[in-house]
Amino acid sequence: MRLDKKKFFKLSIISVATLFVSDSIVLSCKEANYHFTTSGSYAFEAANHGNAIAAFNLYLTTKNLTYLKQAALLDHSEAAWRLFNVLPEHAKNQKQFWLNRAVLLKQPNAMLFKLEQRIMNKTWGEAFNLYQQLQKELQNDIEKDLANGLVASKLSLDSEQQQKLRHFEAVLKLKLHAFQSQHENLNTFTRAAENNYIVGHNNSLKSAANNKFYYTDIKTALKVNSEKPNLSCKLNVLVVSENQPLAAKANQLIHAFYKRIPNVEQSICFSNSIIDYRLTHYCGTDESSRIECHLPSISLLSNTIIKTADVEPYSHVLVLSNKGKANTRGPIIMLDQNDTVNVLIHEVGHWLSLYDEYPIHSSQQALFCNADKPTRLGLNLVVAPSELSKDEVESFAGQKVWKTNTCIGTASQAYKRYEFTSPMEYFDYDFPKHYLRYYLNPQINPLHPTLNELSE
Repeated sequence: MRLDKKKFFKLSIISVATLFVSDSIVLSCKEANYHFTTSGSYAFEAANHGNAIAAFNLYLTTKNLTYLKQAALLDHSEAAWRLFNVLPEHAKNQKQFWLNRAVLLKQPNAMLFKLEQRIMNKTWGEAFNLYQQLQKELQNDIEKDLANGLVASKLSLDSEQQQKLRHFEAVLKLKLHAFQSQHENLNTFTRAAENNYIVGHNNSLKSAANNKFYYTDIKTALKVNSEKPNLSCKLNVLVVSENQPLAAKANQLIHAFYKRIPNVEQSICFSNSIIDYRLTHYCGTDESSRIECHLPSISLLSNTIIKTADVEPYSHVLVLSNKGKANTRGPIIMLDQNDTVNVLIHEVGHWLSLYDEYPIHSSQQALFCNADKPTRLGLNLVVAPSELSKDEVESFAGQKVWKTNTCIGTASQAYKRYEFTSPMEYFDYDFPKHYLRYYLNPQINPLHPTLNELSE
């Protein structure tokens, strides 16, 4: 049979046109979403039609941030959280926007991050509210898994985040207990908290005094299998920080301390930093903006850590708090995020029986500057009545002495043993070799109470 050329030409055109259209099908929004939902196909079309899941899946496949932004703009909670994390630090406004958006969309990791911020900033009312929202969201996730025949197969928070949440619960319960007498409406939080449980754990919330959930953290941080306190050290210091950034700051300070004072690591030993968010409850500032921690609580916390980790007792504690002027209270040094290694050297000096060589507070002058005869104040000072001559003071000290400003404004005059400037007077001077012996052969201040005495 002979085919008509004109007919053949028409059929060819139709075939080519059909092939072209089949490869260029423009799906409607409904069709694109149907194909993507049922088979995962047509992801690009579904994303173009506003399917947030399709856009997010394209980001996971291509790592193209355009799709991540598209998914976030379409209110995909995980996309909003990831966009917050990938944006550069200098884009603070954008990062804050997407963090807040992720929290609003109830992304658990974002909620936990925001909860940490609120605890660190001590905005307790907001922290309580967000904690309740997060617990509800986590509980909903568990119920969804159970309804689908799953047993915690898709945890919203990983094990490290779950542990952090348990830390937050402890400090919130402590704060709640302090608030209860004034805020009776918070009793609903107590009941809710007692009825909830942490993802992956079947135990209900325990009392804040029960520190079992710190066992792993403490043993890991102190590395008790290989790094028990150095028994050759004359001063073993437990380091406790309010949060992760402050723990990193503590480790930087300790490294700089060892670098600044040669061989001091043989006589003064610091632990790795333990993170304990309960410090946000125990520590604040006084009327002079100095860090003020509830010392019996810090002592109890420290002794609990020591017993938990099953290590030799640490005699002193270094606390890193978020904000406040550095100071030392007996066996406890309190520093904040802005303090330098020079401040740490100065405060450790107080543990070693070295006293301030600058004008001290009037309350301290009342204790140390009322001598009626030449009196030694620690290892570096002599305090005497102002009318006493320098020769008489030197006769008592058995060496030359130099005036310093410790007791300025009182009826006493303080004298230092060395003419040069020391770390007990100015923080920004190099460490003087004459003071090295105090740190290499520590003599613990006998007037300071012990940690156990603070808790009594």
